[in-house]
Amino acid sequence: MKEQLIAPCGMNCSLCIAYQFREKDLNKQGFHRTYCSGCIPRGKNCTHMGDKCELLRKGTVRFCYECEAFPCKRLKSLDKRYRTKYHMSMIENLKFIQENGMDLFLKKEENIWRCPDCDGVICCHNGLCMNCNLKVLLQNKKYRWNEEYERSITVDKLDYKKVFKELYLPKRNPDVIDVPEMSFAIIDGEGDPNGEEFSLATAALYSFSYAVKMSYKSKEIPQGFYDYTVFPLEGVWDLVDKTKSITDKSNFAYSIMIRQPDFLTNELFKRFIIETKKKKPNGYLDKVKYETITEGLCCQMLHVGSYDDEPESFEIMNQFCIENGYERSSSKHREIYLSDPRKTETGKLKTVLRFKVKKT
Repeated sequence: MKEQLIAPCGMNCSLCIAYQFREKDLNKQGFHRTYCSGCIPRGKNCTHMGDKCELLRKGTVRFCYECEAFPCKRLKSLDKRYRTKYHMSMIENLKFIQENGMDLFLKKEENIWRCPDCDGVICCHNGLCMNCNLKVLLQNKKYRWNEEYERSITVDKLDYKKVFKELYLPKRNPDVIDVPEMSFAIIDGEGDPNGEEFSLATAALYSFSYAVKMSYKSKEIPQGFYDYTVFPLEGVWDLVDKTKSITDKSNFAYSIMIRQPDFLTNELFKRFIIETKKKKPNGYLDKVKYETITEGLCCQMLHVGSYDDEPESFEIMNQFCIENGYERSSSKHREIYLSDPRKTETGKLKTVLRFKVKKT
């Protein structure tokens, strides 16, 4: 991607269908579209905004963020249309360029819009690669984004509460689900979760996880990077000495963890651990490990209230399993913390409770 193809309004012209048709001369294959070499290259400065803005028309500014009125009403309207229909935002593009520079922006765009099959460029107007998916467009020349292609290229921010609703927003009544394979940054420990050790381990996991999320600002953006919401803290719990009471918190054995995005590889894991140690030193970063976990068949429910009241919810889950032909297959259980206990009243804390089961 080239800097001259980034229009003043923040449009990346290399993603535009008119530009891509011109580059591949696709009208020879039965299409009838206007070709465009890009706003800046063809001297229009900005197709979308130039006729409405004197500064752009005269070339006084290179980008709209240089204007005191940024973002103006016209740009907001344009941005809303592109966010809704074409999975991109001119305003977000401009803010990124302003804060991080053009080089990082171009690298980010290359990663986000790269075709996973041929490394070509996905068109923002239909979600298709003109190398791999031209047959789709030949069959339907008015083709636009659909769910299949939205899943294959993640342009919008991935929100786990929307995309993985079954895993993170269960009902308050028990249910049995099949939990898929997922990768986590994990720290193992023992003892009271209210102690300093647990707090430092949690801080280390969050520091690492945010280093991965913010890696689009680095000089080497991970291949396949996509924006996403950092996943919540989770914990797999057991007892060190199973003869002791479950109320003895000093006897807890735990593996706390945060799920990581699909683009994180073992090599990137090592890189981000090193980078996090430099920026936010924490001895517990040495204990972080990167593993893939497949839980499979599990019973789960949403617990609302104090962590100390969880045994009541577990009893409800156990009874559900008995009545529906399941039995618990492990003494360990998983908790997913959807609420920040520092900001949420104890009675309103939301926690996903889950344990493995098998058919009886």
